[in-house]
Amino acid sequence: YRLLHGEAVGLGTLAACALAEQEGLGPFPPAFLARAASRLRHLLPAVPPWEACLPLLRVDKKSASRGSGGGSAIHCILPRPGAAAVQKVLPPEGWRGAHERMTTLLTDPEMPT
Repeated sequence: YRLLHGEAVGLGTLAACALAEQEGLGPFPPAFLARAASRLRHLLPAVPPWEACLPLLRVDKKSASRGSGGGSAIHCILPRPGAAAVQKVLPPEGWRGAHERMTTLLTDPEMPT
């Protein structure tokens, strides 16, 4: 693996914030996102493209088989600014926008919106 556990957790947390916003649970304060992204920015070269992440999400420990159709869903704990986190079950493809947003934040952490 190219990332330490703590680094992966940091990236996952930033992606979860992006997914929470995508699901209408945000917005997060821009300064918070900018600060988090600036601390993780050096990891951008280790972030695989979305196409490489999708198969991994499908076999992640948080993945659960959904019905007999062979699809999967991801149990997500999504943070909310100033409130308790929310649990949602989403298709792996639902993370595509969050991956894109996280990558954008890591590319330019001064532009959180």
